[in-house]
Amino acid sequence: AAKVGRNDFFGEKTAEEMKAEYREVISLLSKGYSIRDMAKLSGRGVSTVQRVKRLIKVQSPQ
Repeated sequence: AAKVGRNDFFGEKTAEEMKAEYREVISLLSKGYSIRDMAKLSGRGVSTVQRVKRLIKVQSPQ
């Protein structure tokens, strides 16, 4: 029987890979833009911006 669903080979990106790929979102985040504005300006989805924001918050708790 064939396996259905996502391929297990491709997992989550590491924090460093995400920082490199979403550098623009991180820059906008540091400037205080809203999630929707960051999504529009960077051409990314709102969910992606939220995920990056969550990653950054976890990486540097204050």
